[in-house]
Amino acid sequence: MISKDIIRRARQANLVAYLESKGYSFTKQGNRYRCMEHNSLVITNGNAYFWNSKQDHGNSIDFLVKHLNMDFKTAVQELTNTNLEHKKKPFTATNCKKQLYCYQRLFKPCLCLFKQTTVH
Repeated sequence: MISKDIIRRARQANLVAYLESKGYSFTKQGNRYRCMEHNSLVITNGNAYFWNSKQDHGNSIDFLVKHLNMDFKTAVQELTNTNLEHKKKPFTATNCKKQLYCYQRLFKPCLCLFKQTTVH
């Protein structure tokens, strides 16, 4: 699960800076940035976009999901430079619910966590 704080940081991420890092170019017009490749795409406050020709608007996450075809999780990872993959805990003998010594643990994962009736 992605924390609310990480989602908030992604929504507030600087969309202009992100898109410039991906090869887009912008011109500043007052407090707005207009995309050179798509002149109807305007970004304000760094993270709110308005794409007038498509009648679309939103925040940084919305843009990556709708226009760069990313899923929500990937968009959040991209905008916050974080890896949100769930890391599995490596197997160790201390992870096993049974505390008895088991010779087989040295050669294959213990099944104690999955089957309470497993005999070693």
